[in-house]
Amino acid sequence: MNTLYQTFEKNLPTKPYCTDELIYGLKIRTIKHAIKKRYIQPNKPTDLKWLVYDIDRNTAHFDWQDLHVPAPNFTVMNNKNGHAHLFYGLEVPVHMQMGAKTNPIRYVSSIDIALTQRLEADENYAKLVAKNPLNNSWTTHVWRETAYDLAELADNFDLSKYKDRRVRLPDIGLGRNCNLFDSTRFWAYREIRKPVENYLFKQFDQEADFIARCINFAKINNLFDSPLPLRECETIGKSVGKWVYRNMSAEGFRKWGDQRRKKSISVRQAAAAAKAKSIQEYKENNPKASIRAIAEVFECSIGAVSQYLKL
Repeated sequence: MNTLYQTFEKNLPTKPYCTDELIYGLKIRTIKHAIKKRYIQPNKPTDLKWLVYDIDRNTAHFDWQDLHVPAPNFTVMNNKNGHAHLFYGLEVPVHMQMGAKTNPIRYVSSIDIALTQRLEADENYAKLVAKNPLNNSWTTHVWRETAYDLAELADNFDLSKYKDRRVRLPDIGLGRNCNLFDSTRFWAYREIRKPVENYLFKQFDQEADFIARCINFAKINNLFDSPLPLRECETIGKSVGKWVYRNMSAEGFRKWGDQRRKKSISVRQAAAAAKAKSIQEYKENNPKASIRAIAEVFECSIGAVSQYLKL
């Protein structure tokens, strides 16, 4: 098997969406079964490894050269009509979840928009599943073995108009994901500051409720001309809800503080145990050394040395 195909299989989700026919809907299967299907989910929900483009014309397999676009890593073509999916592999996957740095997300979204436009690809392609290069139903051609650094791709386009983060990206390709991500997180920042209502249920889970509201917001505001798949809205809402609740709510902040204190105590205890062991070993190797002398060697108090030797 080609090394590039091995990389593709290695980076698949644990249980990808897949199908043999799109009209029958998508199924979630293990990799073992999914790689046999004609269509498969190429990227994990959290990491973007492949930029994929859907081109519906009979020259899609090779006309990227005439459009002065960087070579795709490989193309997967439908033999019946020449339509193809073009795959660009990223050297370092972009983490697409809340808590990641927003600059790389906007950066890769800008590149994706530019590539979509230059390739004259389908602007409304959802990117959830793609033609499976591991399936013999298609004709696959490798054009480049090595993955791309984002900067290398960016050098081929003028992205200056997308640098101002206050400006909304075009609702094309990953631009939709980025825009829905931003609108959901900005709403969540405001929503988390509102006082929690008094619920009658003693076991009411505030975190689960907040995440559900973020997911609902993402679904309601999926108002693009070609909406994102429901799964993508759920992933965005869940990611935003979890991060905002755990980092910005009063309860989440308390939990964070408790975790930090526990970690700090654990670190101090480990450091004390290590120092005690060192002092005990030093005393064993230097039985005539006084406590005062040991204290000077280890730069600690006489009382501390006494305690360490008693442990």
